[in-house]
Amino acid sequence: MHLRWLEDLVCVAEEGHFARAAERRHVTQSALSRRIKSLELWAGAELLDRSKHPIRLTAAGAEFVTVARGIIGQAYEARLRPKRSRAKRGTKSPSPRSTHWHCISSLRSSRS
Repeated sequence: MHLRWLEDLVCVAEEGHFARAAERRHVTQSALSRRIKSLELWAGAELLDRSKHPIRLTAAGAEFVTVARGIIGQAYEARLRPKRSRAKRGTKSPSPRSTHWHCISSLRSSRS
Protein backbone atom coordinates (compact mmCIF):
# COMPACT_ATOMS: atom_id res chain seq x y z
CA MET A 1 0.00 0.00 0.00
CA HIS A 2 1.28 3.44 -0.93
CA LEU A 3 0.41 6.78 0.60
CA ARG A 4 -0.52 8.07 -2.85
CA TRP A 5 -3.22 5.38 -3.08
CA LEU A 6 -4.85 6.86 0.00
CA GLU A 7 -4.54 10.36 -1.45
CA ASP A 8 -6.08 9.10 -4.68
CA LEU A 9 -9.07 7.58 -2.90
CA VAL A 10 -9.69 10.74 -0.88
CA CYS A 11 -9.50 12.80 -4.07
CA VAL A 12 -11.99 10.56 -5.92
CA ALA A 13 -14.30 10.70 -2.91
CA GLU A 14 -14.11 14.51 -2.87
CA GLU A 15 -14.51 14.94 -6.62
CA GLY A 16 -17.07 12.17 -7.17
CA HIS A 17 -15.59 11.66 -10.62
CA PHE A 18 -12.50 9.80 -11.85
CA ALA A 19 -11.65 12.26 -14.63
CA ARG A 20 -11.67 15.31 -12.34
CA ALA A 21 -9.76 13.45 -9.64
CA ALA A 22 -7.17 12.29 -12.19
CA GLU A 23 -6.73 15.85 -13.41
CA ARG A 24 -6.31 17.09 -9.84
CA ARG A 25 -3.79 14.31 -9.08
CA HIS A 26 -1.91 14.92 -12.37
CA VAL A 27 -2.28 11.32 -13.56
CA THR A 28 -4.24 9.64 -16.31
CA GLN A 29 -7.72 8.39 -15.53
CA SER A 30 -6.68 4.79 -16.23
CA ALA A 31 -3.68 5.06 -13.85
CA LEU A 32 -5.92 6.47 -11.13
CA SER A 33 -8.46 3.71 -11.67
CA ARG A 34 -5.73 1.03 -11.43
CA ARG A 35 -4.41 2.56 -8.19
CA ILE A 36 -7.88 2.57 -6.65
CA LYS A 37 -8.40 -1.03 -7.75
CA SER A 38 -5.05 -1.97 -6.17
CA LEU A 39 -6.10 -0.26 -2.95
CA GLU A 40 -9.42 -2.13 -2.97
CA LEU A 41 -7.59 -5.43 -3.47
CA TRP A 42 -5.21 -4.55 -0.63
CA ALA A 43 -8.12 -3.54 1.64
CA GLY A 44 -10.16 -6.59 0.67
CA ALA A 45 -13.28 -4.51 0.08
CA GLU A 46 -14.99 -2.45 -2.59
CA LEU A 47 -14.48 1.16 -1.53
CA LEU A 48 -16.34 2.96 -4.32
CA ASP A 49 -19.77 2.46 -5.84
CA ARG A 50 -19.00 3.04 -9.50
CA SER A 51 -22.58 2.40 -10.65
CA LYS A 52 -23.75 5.89 -9.66
CA HIS A 53 -22.75 9.32 -10.84
CA PRO A 54 -21.27 11.03 -9.03
CA ILE A 55 -19.21 8.11 -7.75
CA ARG A 56 -19.94 7.46 -4.10
CA LEU A 57 -18.13 5.71 -1.30
CA THR A 58 -19.45 2.38 -0.09
CA ALA A 59 -19.97 1.98 3.66
CA ALA A 60 -16.52 0.34 3.87
CA GLY A 61 -15.10 3.14 1.73
CA ALA A 62 -16.50 5.84 4.02
CA GLU A 63 -14.84 4.22 7.04
CA PHE A 64 -11.64 3.71 5.08
CA VAL A 65 -11.49 7.35 3.93
CA THR A 66 -11.88 8.55 7.52
CA VAL A 67 -8.83 6.52 8.54
CA ALA A 68 -6.97 7.44 5.34
CA ARG A 69 -7.36 11.16 6.03
CA GLY A 70 -5.82 10.62 9.46
CA ILE A 71 -2.89 8.69 8.00
CA ILE A 72 -2.30 11.35 5.33
CA GLY A 73 -2.37 14.05 8.00
CA GLN A 74 0.09 12.14 10.17
CA ALA A 75 2.44 11.57 7.23
CA TYR A 76 2.33 15.26 6.37
CA GLU A 77 3.03 16.18 10.00
CA ALA A 78 5.91 13.70 10.17
CA ARG A 79 7.43 15.29 7.07
CA LEU A 80 7.17 18.79 8.55
CA ARG A 81 8.65 18.01 11.98
CA PRO A 82 12.30 17.83 10.92
CA LYS A 83 11.91 21.08 8.99
CA ARG A 84 10.45 22.78 12.04
CA SER A 85 13.25 21.47 14.25
CA ARG A 86 15.90 22.72 11.85
CA ALA A 87 14.20 26.10 11.64
CA LYS A 88 14.23 26.40 15.45
CA ARG A 89 17.92 25.48 15.59
CA GLY A 90 18.77 27.59 12.54
CA THR A 91 20.38 24.69 10.68
CA LYS A 92 20.04 23.82 7.03
CA SER A 93 18.69 20.56 5.77
CA PRO A 94 21.21 18.25 4.12
CA SER A 95 21.08 18.23 0.36
CA PRO A 96 19.74 15.01 -1.13
CA ARG A 97 23.01 14.55 -3.00
CA SER A 98 25.24 14.84 0.10
CA THR A 99 22.92 12.55 2.06
CA HIS A 100 22.96 10.02 -0.78
CA TRP A 101 26.76 9.92 -0.93
CA HIS A 102 27.03 9.73 2.85
CA CYS A 103 24.75 6.67 2.83
CA ILE A 104 26.76 5.03 0.07
CA SER A 105 30.07 5.66 1.82
CA SER A 106 28.60 4.31 5.08
CA LEU A 107 27.50 1.14 3.30
CA ARG A 108 30.90 0.70 1.70
CA SER A 109 32.76 1.12 4.99
CA SER A 110 30.42 -1.30 6.79
CA ARG A 111 31.09 -3.99 4.16
CA SER A 112 34.87 -3.71 4.58
